[in-house]
Amino acid sequence: MPGIWLLLWLAAFSVVTPEPPAAQAQTAKRDGTITGQVLDEDGAPVAGLAVELFGRGESNRARQEAKTDAQGEFKFTGLPPQAYRLSLNRLPGYVEEESTAEVYYLGAHILLHLAKGGVISGRVTDEDGEPLTGVTVLARRVRDLAGVPDNAGRWEGWRGTDDRGVYRLYGLQPGRYLVSVNHAANQYNHQSRELSTYYPATTRAEAAEVTVERGAEVTGIDIRHAGRAGQTVSGTLTFAAGTEPAQKESGTAWVGLFNRALREIEYELPWVDGTRFVFKGVAAGEYDLLARSYERNAAPAAPLPVTVKGADINGLTLKLTPLGALAGRVVIEQPAAACQKSALAYDEIVLAAQRVEAGTNAESALPLYSFATPDAVGNFKLPMLTPGRYALQFTLPFGWYVKTLERSQPAAARAAAKDFGVPLKSGESLTGLLATLLGSAASLRGVVESKAALPPRLRVHLIPADPTWADEVLRYAEAPVNAGRFAFDNLAPGKYWLLARPLADDESSERATRPVAWDANERAKLRREAEAAKQEISLATCQRAADFKLPYTTPAKAK
Repeated sequence: MPGIWLLLWLAAFSVVTPEPPAAQAQTAKRDGTITGQVLDEDGAPVAGLAVELFGRGESNRARQEAKTDAQGEFKFTGLPPQAYRLSLNRLPGYVEEESTAEVYYLGAHILLHLAKGGVISGRVTDEDGEPLTGVTVLARRVRDLAGVPDNAGRWEGWRGTDDRGVYRLYGLQPGRYLVSVNHAANQYNHQSRELSTYYPATTRAEAAEVTVERGAEVTGIDIRHAGRAGQTVSGTLTFAAGTEPAQKESGTAWVGLFNRALREIEYELPWVDGTRFVFKGVAAGEYDLLARSYERNAAPAAPLPVTVKGADINGLTLKLTPLGALAGRVVIEQPAAACQKSALAYDEIVLAAQRVEAGTNAESALPLYSFATPDAVGNFKLPMLTPGRYALQFTLPFGWYVKTLERSQPAAARAAAKDFGVPLKSGESLTGLLATLLGSAASLRGVVESKAALPPRLRVHLIPADPTWADEVLRYAEAPVNAGRFAFDNLAPGKYWLLARPLADDESSERATRPVAWDANERAKLRREAEAAKQEISLATCQRAADFKLPYTTPAKAK
């Protein structure tokens, strides 16, 4: 995905945000096209498939639909300049091969591959070995094939058993799954006191993972239904002034129970009616109760601890308070030696807020979705943020990078700042962020060379070689290695060191979204290792460096 993770370093925030200009050339509209092709696993075109394109612009959210022709090709025309996302209508039993691309820009040609999905099948029986008919079996992907946790926790399979107690879950992405059975309609509708039984015949904490290779069918995943009863957890949501839902009807709020031991949301009610919530069939354990309002920018100031142990828990009260927000402005600088002839439109810029803290606690597990594009004069606001420290993510078209990222604040606050990121309290709205973008970015493509097989989960790090940039986290970048190759876009011109490092086995997918450079100790370690490796490259303004060869050396074991 074209883009760069940026850390807001408070100690360096010292400028005062200037007034926005009355008009900027960046708001000029221009038309464009996005094309693509859909192929199956054998490389044959997929015809007649519905494709939708959605604009993410603040001023004009364009939307178009198309169908693939006999060659599997599609085309969208007359598009205004902005960031776009694509939606592909799946064929039954097929999956789209996973891609890191989430945003597309004018001129893009998108090649999509559909592959036969994996299958998990088996039989569900009761405690006496008799088939259970018409019960719901679910498959939840918890890791990819490399073992990286899937923090999204998607329920990709959901089918009932037939008269023999047999089920077949198809159209699954490759990965490692937990398979469970429950008499309830689905995993999100806990209206039965029954506990879900996980393969082979156990609880969630002791469940066995089922590995599904690409397009493979895994048979014999038989589950003996335990028929154990769980507990009820119920209560009421209350709202602080200004956060009350406009209508107390279905879909007022989301409520979830975060399992502390598993570090995941184990139970959730996505559409709570009014203010009353009821979980049934909850297993014993230590939980945190979370909620968020759909209609208002509200969530709990702090999770409510809940201990389930042999008895129902009723009468809980969870108060929702305003969430926080980050706001600021983007300034676009168009240098004389710009990489692109066309001016950058504000609708082409996508910002997102990212917690600096890892997602191992209930607050960071709360499903909030905060992204924005700037308005016509570059102003932006990122709402719906829980308390914590935040960095910003910018997704930009090719040729652009973030030159500076600053925040105006009193000198005393700057001097007192010891940690990275913008600290945000419950209900706090921080303003004054200023991002300056420059249209002279470089890019780099390369290959990691090794006589032996490369380790899985390998990443390439770019470290600024200039010592004056040693603590400027804006100048650091990292990218995954796929089939031995790596790619960087949106880079500031300058001299860099390169270093290839594998992620540790216990590092989650969330860690992969938090650059190593965010940690001061790890950043210093990166610089020492990279300086010793002596792999350098100098990137000029707008340079498109290709075929860089990076030797891989097995890291020395820590003494």
